[in-house]
Amino acid sequence: MIRLLLALCALFAAAPAAAYWDYSHRLVASIAMDQVQPQTRAKIRALLREGWRLETPECPTATLEDASVWADCIKPMGDRFSYQSSWHYQNVDICKPFSLREACKDGNCVSAQIERNARLLADTNLPKRDRVMALAYLTQRPER
Repeated sequence: MIRLLLALCALFAAAPAAAYWDYSHRLVASIAMDQVQPQTRAKIRALLREGWRLETPECPTATLEDASVWADCIKPMGDRFSYQSSWHYQNVDICKPFSLREACKDGNCVSAQIERNARLLADTNLPKRDRVMALAYLTQRPER
């Protein structure tokens, strides 16, 4: 009886869950695509067709779901994308009054990059490569 009870406990024991990794990024991107206006969806898809310009075939951006994990996928590429590692978080001193500007003086944090990438994405005069990259970074946010 004890063995049976132990076996049942092992069977139903809690397992760790990766609650906000690829699955959740992709799910949020999928919901976002379902919620945007048809003309916006068409523009997103047209821009994502230019993802080959990023020259990251091992990290595609063919769909918004792919783009939502692109910034994580490129992390192991070393020096090529090392500049963007601090764009995934923002340190804030919780013992002081909150100041977004103070917490990101150099612009290398998630809040500044959200604003920057939104401007880049909106600027249709920029090269498509820059706009695809901006869309991928925006789709990834917020970071875990």
